[in-house]
This record gives sequence, C-alpha cells and structure tokens, in this order.
Amino acid sequence: MTFQQALIALKARWWVALLTLVVCSVLGFVVTELMTPKFTSTATVLLDPKSSEVTGQINPAGLSPTFVGTQVEIVTSHRVALKVAKNLKLADNAKIREQFLEATKGRGSIDDWAADFISTPLKVKPAKEGTLLELEYKHPDPRYATAMANGFAQAYIDTTLELKNNPAKDVAHWFDGQLKTLRADLERAQQRLSEFQRNNGIVATDERIDVENSKLQELTTQVITLQGQSTDLQGRQRQVEDAIRQGRPLDDIPEVANNGIVMGLRTELVRTEGKLKEMQAQFGDNYPAYQRAVEEAGEVRRRLKTEMQNIAQTVANSAHQASQREGSARSQAAAQKARVLEIKHQRDELQILLRDQESAQRGYDSALARFTQTSMESQSGQTNVALLTPAVEPLYPSSPRMLVNMLVAGFVGTMLGIGLAIGLELIDARIRSGEDVADSLGLVLLGSLEKAKVKKSSAAKTKRSGWWSRRGGPGSRPGLFRRRGGASAAA
Repeated sequence: MTFQQALIALKARWWVALLTLVVCSVLGFVVTELMTPKFTSTATVLLDPKSSEVTGQINPAGLSPTFVGTQVEIVTSHRVALKVAKNLKLADNAKIREQFLEATKGRGSIDDWAADFISTPLKVKPAKEGTLLELEYKHPDPRYATAMANGFAQAYIDTTLELKNNPAKDVAHWFDGQLKTLRADLERAQQRLSEFQRNNGIVATDERIDVENSKLQELTTQVITLQGQSTDLQGRQRQVEDAIRQGRPLDDIPEVANNGIVMGLRTELVRTEGKLKEMQAQFGDNYPAYQRAVEEAGEVRRRLKTEMQNIAQTVANSAHQASQREGSARSQAAAQKARVLEIKHQRDELQILLRDQESAQRGYDSALARFTQTSMESQSGQTNVALLTPAVEPLYPSSPRMLVNMLVAGFVGTMLGIGLAIGLELIDARIRSGEDVADSLGLVLLGSLEKAKVKKSSAAKTKRSGWWSRRGGPGSRPGLFRRRGGASAAA
C-alpha cells in the first residue's frame, strides 16, 4: 500500500480513527481520575569535596562523576534505608507490622523488610553540574513523603559520618598500638646512647677528636725532631768511639772542638811543649827544670785526654738519652694514635646510636602526628555532606497529571486509530483509486474519469448520471465496487 492509497483509506475510514481517539481519550481521562494522587517531596543535600575537615585538604576526585555516583549508591543502599526505618521506628507502626506479617508470614527481620519496602519510591537525582543530590520521595500522604525524604537525607548524612569516623577510629587504634612500640624503641635507643656516652666519658665528640688530633700532631712532630737529634748524636758517638779506638784526635768532633776546657788545655799543652823544646835545647834532658816541665806537660796531656774522654762519654750519654727520648716520644705518639683511633671508633658507634635515636624519634613523631590527626577525625562530628534544602510538605500532587495523560492518550489514540483504519482496509480491501484497479487486474492504467462538477440547476441530470454509474455505465466511480478474489469488473 502506497502512501497515497493509505491517505485515501484513512479518508474513507476516518470514523474508525476518530472513534479510537475518542475511546482512548475517555479511557485516559477515566484512568487518570481513578488513579490515587501522589505527592512528591524533595530534599537537597550538598557534597563538599574536602577530604578532611581537620586538614582542610581538597579531594581531587571529589567532583568526579565516579564520586557522585558512589554517593548515589550510598543513599539508595540498604544500610541507609535500615537507618531510616530504625530512626522513624517503623517496626512499631501497626500498619507496617501488619503488612510485614502478610508479606513474609513473620519470617525475617521487620526492620530489613521495612528498609526494602520504603526504599522503593525513593529516587536520587544528581545535579548535571556540581555536587548536589536531590532525594525525591513519592507517596499518597504528603506528610509521609516529607518525613521519608528528610529521613533519608539525615540517614545519609549519619551514614557518611559513620563511614568516615569508623575507619578513622580503627586507624587511630592501630596507631595507638604502634606508638607504644615506637616509644619503647625510642627509649631503648636513648638509653643505649646515654650509657655509651657515660661509659666512654663523651661530652662533645667533635671537640674531643680535634684536641686529640692536635696532640697526635704535636707528638708526631716531636718524634721527628727527636729522631733527627738521636741520629746525629749516635753518629757523633760512633765517630768518637772510632777515633778513641784508632787513636786519632777528636778535633773534628764539635763537642771537642768547641769545648773551652779542651781549648785551654790544648793551648797550655802547646805552650808547655814549646817550653820543653827550648829547655831541652838549652839545658838538656837531665836538667831539673826540664824534668819538671816534662812532668807538667804530661799532666796537661792527661788532663786533656781525661777531658776528651769525658766529652766522649757525654756524647754517648746524650745519644743514649736522645734515643730514650725518641723511644718515649714514639710510645706516646703510638698511644695517642691508638687513642685517636679509639675515639674515632667511639664516634662511629656514637653516630650509629645517634642515627638510631633520630630514626626512632622521626618514626615516633610521624606516628604521633598521624595518631593525633586520625584521633581528631574519628571524634569529629562534621562530615562532607550537608542538608542544603530540607523537604517541605507539598501542597499539590505530582501525579497523576491530567494534561500529560490526556496528551499521551490523544497521541496513543491517534496512532492506534490510524493503525486500525489501515488494518481494516487491509482486511476488507476495496477499490478506491485507479491504482487499486491496476493492481487488482494486473493491467496498465491508461486514464481515469473524474466526477464532473455540475451546477445546482442540473441536479436531475446528475442524479440520473449517478444512477447509471451505479449500474456500471460510463462515469461510474471505482470506489463503489469491491475486490473479490483479487479481480473485479472495470468500466
């Protein structure tokens, strides 16, 4: 069926479409009048994106659709509905209890059943932009709808507070246990540090190591100086010993060459020997004065030899003392070096103990700060959800809406009437146009005769023409013939 044929069929069966429209409209009106009026009460809550009221930090995911969707799921959860049922004491309501017994035969919990029962009419609508939630509750009783809307809003706020505080309480309890352990570790670290400082007499480690290093440097310098002196004296001692052993003079030894007594004795010896030579030449060897001069010269030689031996002994003693002083300085330097190494070792151990104490202190301070924060959050009565607009008792019902229902009934009646008219045409098909004739006979349509427009004065002629056309004569209208078995007579 083409669109043109459908229009012709609707024009012919307009009464079917009109009747269907009227029936649907009447039914819509009757059904609307018979429906129980329901009132919708709305409460609006505001979601604050702050993650913590204590720190005031902003939660980056607070404005995300996921966060808002999660809040919608919380509002419509069984936990919130159960809290509403307990807050409103629905279990004590006789009508609710009667409905519970009728529905469950007394099985299960009336609070759980009431929670599921009252959560069905609730609708939560998040705002398109922002973090607002609208809690709509529909019921025939406006006061009941208002009480439920406000009850769900308050239960949602309380549940949000519980969901925030309960984990914070658990975390605070866990941190409390950890603080005891960390405090004990800190006390043990401090005790070990104090005992180590007390046992080793450590007051200021850096100053102490500086003083001991200075002493070590002084002793090292002293050892080097004494080593040089000892080496020099030992060399002169060996020179003296070699000279005495070989009978050589000791004039090249500084202690001998620079000694005043030796120089005086040598001068006296030279004078005496010169006098002896003169007296020997003048008086001979047997002259008494010469003999006295010989004895005097021998005495000077003995005194000179004795003095030189004393000087050699002095050199040997000086070399020995220098060696002893060098050994003592070396011992003191070695002891000082060991002391410095011991102090460095103590300082390393002290640094380890200090690091242990500092680590224990940082861990304790961090845990104490987190414990304080979580403890405050667990005791906080604030939540990131606030009741923006409480529900008020509606004055007019939200459903049924007469205008909307009548428009829907009119639309449905129109569509249904058109469908019925076309359906009847398909069931009881008639020839209403040249296309119907061509389709029925399988022939090509060459032309058609339209009804002529006549004046009122020629009414009789028009009447006879109409009678002739009903007999199948010229000017007959195809719409008066039925199609039987797919074929019919054509003019």
